[in-house]
Amino acid sequence: MVYRGKPSTGCKKCRQRKIKCDERPGGCLKCSDRGYNCPGYDDPLDRLFQNESARVESKAKKANEKAIELRSEREFKIQSRKAIIKIQDAIGSPLLCPLIDQGIAFFMMNYTIGLDQPPLQSVSYNRHLASHGFHPVIANAMTALGLSGIGNIYNDFNYQREASRWYLKALKMTNDALASPTEAKSDNTLLATMLLSNFEATSNGTSLAGFLNHINGSSTLLCLRGKQQFATPAGRRMYMQTVGVLTMMQMGRGDPLPDYVHRLNQESAKYEDMNDPGDQFYHLQIETIDFRAQIIHEEITDLYAILEKALAIDVKGQRILDALREAWCYESVRVEPNTPSVFGDTYHIYPSLDAAQKWNWVRYNLIYIHDVIRNTLLMGFSSRPPVFTGERFARLLQESTEMLYDMQYGILASIPQHLYDTPKSFSEITLPTVTSPDKPRYFWSNFNETPAGDKPNMEVQDRLPIVRISGGYSSMWALYIAGATPIASPESQEYILTSFKRIKAEFGINQAQVLAGMLRLRMQLDASGLIPMAIAPRYIPFGQHLDPEEVEST
Repeated sequence: MVYRGKPSTGCKKCRQRKIKCDERPGGCLKCSDRGYNCPGYDDPLDRLFQNESARVESKAKKANEKAIELRSEREFKIQSRKAIIKIQDAIGSPLLCPLIDQGIAFFMMNYTIGLDQPPLQSVSYNRHLASHGFHPVIANAMTALGLSGIGNIYNDFNYQREASRWYLKALKMTNDALASPTEAKSDNTLLATMLLSNFEATSNGTSLAGFLNHINGSSTLLCLRGKQQFATPAGRRMYMQTVGVLTMMQMGRGDPLPDYVHRLNQESAKYEDMNDPGDQFYHLQIETIDFRAQIIHEEITDLYAILEKALAIDVKGQRILDALREAWCYESVRVEPNTPSVFGDTYHIYPSLDAAQKWNWVRYNLIYIHDVIRNTLLMGFSSRPPVFTGERFARLLQESTEMLYDMQYGILASIPQHLYDTPKSFSEITLPTVTSPDKPRYFWSNFNETPAGDKPNMEVQDRLPIVRISGGYSSMWALYIAGATPIASPESQEYILTSFKRIKAEFGINQAQVLAGMLRLRMQLDASGLIPMAIAPRYIPFGQHLDPEEVEST
C-alpha cells in the first residue's frame, strides 16, 4: 500500500475533469449544470492509501520489454554487420554488386575445381561477355546454386528466396534449350541439368523428387547426344559424372543401367586410362548395379551362380582397393574410445576430397557385393537340404562379414574430416580442430585440394566450370549405405543420423535431411520386421522403385 497524501474530496467526475467541485450533498452543481449524473463522493479514508502493485508491475514489465527490444535491435545490427562481412568474404566481392555477380563468385569459389575455356583471343571466349563469359543458361544455374549456398550456410531467407527465383529462370531457359534440336545436344544444356540437380541437393530438405527428375533429364540427354559428346573434354567428363549419379539412382530402383549407357561406354573407353582407379571403379559400379538388378528381377536365381559372380566382382573391387592404396594413401589416426565426433577409435585423413570420394565409392560398392555374398551364403545354409556345405563356405561367410564391417568402418572414419573434426593433414593432428568461427566452412573445404586449372583449350567452344563430382556431396550417399546395410548396428546408425544432422545444420546441405529421414524409416521398418530377407537387399525403403512420386510421399 502507498500513502498518497491528503486526497481530494470532490466527486469522481470533477476529479476526472480536473475542476473544483462544490461538494453539494446529493450531487454537485457542476455535474447538474452539465447534465451529468453526479457519481457521488468517496470516503476520504479509502483514498488515503492505494494498492500500486499492479501499476508498478505493469510499468516494470513495459520497461523490461523496451530494454529487451533495444538490446535485440543492437544485437541484430551487430549480427547483420558480421553477416555482411562473412558473406562478402565468402563471395569475394561487396554485397552492393549485382546478385548474378555474387552468385557466380560464390559458385566459382566453392563448387568448382577449375574451368574449361577457349583461348582468350578466340570468338568463343567473347561470345557471352554480359554473363561473365558463360552461356546464359549456365550463368543462371550457377547464380541459383551460388545464392542457395550463401542462403543456406548463413540461414538468410532473402538469399534463399532470390536463389529460388534464379532457379526458376534457369529451369525455364533449360526447358527452352531442350526444345531446340541443336541446343539440347550442347554441353551447356547438359551441365545446366547437372547444376539444377545440385541445386535440389542443396536446397530441398523434404524430397528427392526434384533431384531425381533432373538426373533423369541428364541421363536422357546422354542418349540424345550420342557419340559426339566425347569430342570435348567437358563432354567426356560430364558423361562419366552423370552415369555415376545414374548408377546410384538405378541401385535404388533395382534396375540395370539403360542399354544406351553400355553402347556409349564402348566409345567412352577410347578416352579412358584403365590404370586410373577412378576409371576402373566406373566400370565396377556399372557391373555391380546390373548384377544386383539381375538378382532382384530373378534373371539369375541359382545360388551357386550368384555366389560365383559376386566373388568375381569382389576380386575386381579388391584390385581397385590395392590401386587406391598406392595412388591415394590416407592416414589412420587412433584416438581414445568415446572421443567426440569419432565412431570407434580411429579416423582417417585424406590428401584430397577426390581421394576420400574414390575410397568411399569403392567401399559402398563392396558393401553392395558383400551383402549379396553374405545373404546368398546364409540362404544356402538355411535351405533344406543345405546348398552350401563345407569349410570353404563357412570361411567365405566369415570373410564377407568382416569385409562388410571393414568397409562400413572406413566410411564412418572418413566423416570427421568432412565435419572439421580433424585437421587437413597428418602433420597437424589435433582434436578438436581449431578453426576460425568467422571463416565459412563447407563440406569439402577441410581437404587439401589440387585444382584442375583453367588452361585455354582449343577443343573447347564454351566457357564451362569444372564442377565437383555430385557437387562434392557423394560421401553422403556412402554414409547412407553404411547405415542401411543389414549389418549396421544401432550405435553406427545413431552416429550416421547425427552426422546428417550436422551436415544439414553446419553446411546447409538440405539433402542430408532427406537421407536421414529415409534411414530412420528403414530403421523403423526393420525394427517392425517389415523388411524381408533378400539376397540383394533394398537399401531404399520405398517398395519396388525409387521414383519421384514415392519419394515425395514420404
